[in-house]
Amino acid sequence: MPWFKVDDGFCFHPKALAAGNSALGLWVRAGSWCGANLTGGALPRHMIGTFGAQKRDAKRLVEAGLWCETEDGYQFNGWNEYQPTKLQVEGERKAARERQARHREAKRHSVSHAVTEPVTNAVSNGTPTRPDPTHSSFGTITPQPSADAPTAQTLLGEWIDHCSEPPPGRVKGQIAKEIKNMLDEGIPYERVRQGLATWQKRGLHPSTLPSIVHELATPQMKGRAAEVVGRTERTLARIAAREAGTLNLEIAP
Repeated sequence: MPWFKVDDGFCFHPKALAAGNSALGLWVRAGSWCGANLTGGALPRHMIGTFGAQKRDAKRLVEAGLWCETEDGYQFNGWNEYQPTKLQVEGERKAARERQARHREAKRHSVSHAVTEPVTNAVSNGTPTRPDPTHSSFGTITPQPSADAPTAQTLLGEWIDHCSEPPPGRVKGQIAKEIKNMLDEGIPYERVRQGLATWQKRGLHPSTLPSIVHELATPQMKGRAAEVVGRTERTLARIAAREAGTLNLEIAP
């Protein structure tokens, strides 16, 4: 899905300061709606009240230079410069569908091979075969072929099924987002899956998952990735210790 992007320096931008907090609340909600509906930054006038805002808020956004007034409502200034356009979003969606179709076709071939190969062996040596999908942990599950292309939700569900207890909703949401972003970027499903298993074993913060997956893809970056993960672990440890009032010299800087 598309995202409404806000620059990290926008909070103190002269236009933001001129508009004021009330008007900026309308600006953010309207931007989210325009992004979701691919309007190119066009906002119908009647949506102002729907967002619980006042006409004066829209007026302040126009005066600050963030919006311009149109015949039917308002238009974000510079939308195509800072936000994904409808053409870009639809192009990315088409590419994702084609990528999933190719993956689904590859899985079908994999299923065909998995079904016919054991039968051939059984005929040649007379020894019956059967699958033995035993496993001891999430990280050692043998992937079973499927006729349907796996999705981010598939991988998320697999991870949750192998957690000792249900993870917090905020953690599930962040992991789901990281998985989806990596798959949308074209990172192979099995590499993301292996990275998720490694991440779970290490018990790291959800934000380190992409670094783990990248480490698997580029062995030459392993040392640097490990350093980044280690630094993140030490930072989280210091924060936890500070909150508990137990910070001591044993925690490495």
